[in-house]
Amino acid sequence: MLIPGLLIYAVVLGSLSFVTHSLGLGVWSFVSGAVAGFVAPLPAAVVGDLVSPDSRGPAIGWLRTMTDTGHILGPPMMGALADAVDLSTPFLFGAALLLMAAGLCASSLGKTLRETS
Repeated sequence: MLIPGLLIYAVVLGSLSFVTHSLGLGVWSFVSGAVAGFVAPLPAAVVGDLVSPDSRGPAIGWLRTMTDTGHILGPPMMGALADAVDLSTPFLFGAALLLMAAGLCASSLGKTLRETS
């Protein structure tokens, strides 16, 4: 579910850059939040499934550290990008990052899942 979720989230987030009406922005932001809420817990589940029990604590710690770092650095970086270019660019940039994450997961998790089954 992680890879399809990332792909759907990329489409939804990228399409936010094309919304021009405030009502549409509100509705589409709700959809984006719902998709993000679906995708957000999946990396922890993947870590729990693929990491050995004695290494799960540090692995979840690293996952949380990277997640929190993104939450701290993401908004000012995307704000600077919006100031430098335009307001739609951060949404497209975020969508591109999600597509890259989906590709990375597909290439690395596909091999790992085949090895564990």
